[in-house]
Amino acid sequence: MRYTVRVEFHSNQYNPDFEILHREHREMEKREFEKIIKSNDRIEYYLSKGEYNISTSKNCLEFLDSVKEVVQEIGMSAEILVTESNRRRWYGFTEVKGGGLCYLSSLKLNLSIPNNTELV
Repeated sequence: MRYTVRVEFHSNQYNPDFEILHREHREMEKREFEKIIKSNDRIEYYLSKGEYNISTSKNCLEFLDSVKEVVQEIGMSAEILVTESNRRRWYGFTEVKGGGLCYLSSLKLNLSIPNNTELV
């Protein structure tokens, strides 16, 4: 079965620590939860924040239990939605170009760059 999974991680703080939440999403990817979907014409697209694509032989309830276990292993709480994906249509997703996934998701950066520094 193929599933689309939405995992909304929760921070213990009112103002969430986006660095921690970003780390949790990387942990999901390490466990074979993919951030990319592929169209019929073989073009790859990034899924929305918090959404994953995965294929497994488990039924929907078994798979939901597996996702809950992963979230618990990571040490977070989360809202989880599992949807069986026999047929999908989408619009407006970003096409994967070049190599690899860069996933910053609302991460605020405060950078100090000295004058005359060349950025590459």
